[in-house]
Amino acid sequence: MLFSSINMKYLKYALFLLVFFWFPISFFVYLRIYELAAIYTFVISSILFFVNPYLAIFFYIYLLPMPSIISSQYNLLGYLGVNEVSQIFVLILFLRKKFNFSNQLKVHNYVIFIICIISIYYLYFFTKGILLGYNLGPDINSINYVFKLFIKLFLKYVPLILIILTLNVDKVRQYILPSITLSSFTILISMILAENLITFGYDLIQTSYALAEIEGGLTRAVGFYKAGGDTNSVAGFFLILIGFLLSNYEYNKNGKITEYLLPLLASCFGVLLTGSRTGFIILILLFIYFWVRNFNNFRSHKLAFFIFVIALFSSSIIFQIIDRFYAESAYRAFDITVDARLGYYFIYLPYFFDNLYVLLTGYLNNPIWYNRSPHNFFLLMTYNAGLIFPSFFLYYIYKCYRWIKINVKRYNLMYLIMPYVLLISTINSEGSGIFLWILISLIPYQINHSNKILN
Repeated sequence: MLFSSINMKYLKYALFLLVFFWFPISFFVYLRIYELAAIYTFVISSILFFVNPYLAIFFYIYLLPMPSIISSQYNLLGYLGVNEVSQIFVLILFLRKKFNFSNQLKVHNYVIFIICIISIYYLYFFTKGILLGYNLGPDINSINYVFKLFIKLFLKYVPLILIILTLNVDKVRQYILPSITLSSFTILISMILAENLITFGYDLIQTSYALAEIEGGLTRAVGFYKAGGDTNSVAGFFLILIGFLLSNYEYNKNGKITEYLLPLLASCFGVLLTGSRTGFIILILLFIYFWVRNFNNFRSHKLAFFIFVIALFSSSIIFQIIDRFYAESAYRAFDITVDARLGYYFIYLPYFFDNLYVLLTGYLNNPIWYNRSPHNFFLLMTYNAGLIFPSFFLYYIYKCYRWIKINVKRYNLMYLIMPYVLLISTINSEGSGIFLWILISLIPYQINHSNKILN
């Protein structure tokens, strides 16, 4: 169970990460010798691989949401950073071991299709953009970028696909939840200590910033989660974990609330630290959805009491987020001259109707006049690559939901899907679902009485 108990195994993994990874990496960062971080990761990964090859899976999943602990400009040979080294060792593991890939479930195929759709979308858009001469950025001006992107996506997602295909193997499956747990706590700690880590030498300057519009200021933190990334994506990352916890708490009728309090507290605090208005609204919707479904169950009222206590202790942050609605949202929601989230729909939708070919190929020679992205991943996919990508993306998410609903009775996948779909409907990236796909794939193996499915 995710976070359910901080037992000796989790503490052992945490101690291992501190002593053999974070202390040495931090030493190189403090001395500003960033290139040695990737070299050290390769050496320690080699040693661990010969001791226990399956630890490569733990290390890979642990680092998956943190691709920029060390800036990519210090990668070896321009490609190999800390994350890429961990990804390569997972590939070596699957090349050495003879796994049976024929035991996957249909839901695993659906998840893999989603991962492939995401990858093909990015490759198609950047290939089309470079060939047609779009201005995609200062470093994106030749077809070599597409080759680098392909290598990056290959190293990132192929190990994930191989892990999903072999979740029936105990040695593979045993590292999933510990790595997700410790990765999430690491991100939360890095958000709390962001300013100190910046001073220490980590490249987190773009991941902790203040909003002057709020009286007294509001510092929004990202930490190690996609350094330089978007705070709303981090909120989505924690919301999916909260959804996973609530779905398991609802399903496991005999589960004690004390097993869920620490992870819920940590994940809720992670959402609040981002200062995300969307994340805050979805967090409220998640708990309302849970209480409506379990209103007649006393366990839900116990959970409500503890959430109320958490809200009291976090009231200062909550009031600052509420202030954002007045300072940034209310007066300019439809004003297209500024960063108006709702106003985007009145710009992009008419553009699609006036240029119907965009629904097939994405824009070609007549980009939209407005110079801002739509802050909606589905609109952005349609604009960049046509309607086929968001259509298949949503279709296979629905297929995952249907499969779990039919084959894993009483388990409600909506707790995970709802926050994800709502969140990416307000931002330009799907990255907050980095753990969603493996959690969905893991559910049939996690539920004891679903063994008949696995057989």
